Amino acid sequence: PLPRQIISCVAEHFQIKPGDIKGARRIKALVLARQIAMYLLRKELQLPFAEIGECLGGRDHTTIMHGDNKIAGGLVESERLRLDVTNIRKAIYQYGVDK
Repeated sequence: PLPRQIISCVAEHFQIKPGDIKGARRIKALVLARQIAMYLLRKELQLPFAEIGECLGGRDHTTIMHGDNKIAGGLVESERLRLDVTNIRKAIYQYGVDK
């Protein structure tokens, strides 16, 4: 998958626009979607933090590290988060097959 496919799948899952994930607004729902995108870009594509920052609107690498860690930690505690990430991963890999 490409970075834009991952961002699109995350946006679609949360029923927001890909531009919202890349944007500056810090509404709770957008922050969660953005952090999941950070986590998946890191885990699925092994992109460096700086490159993920570029994909997500020029964010600093420390912001990406924080988001990645936040989701990694949340996966241990939250069944809801695990379900979201699992469903987005399925969508990412179906995206590659379907389109």
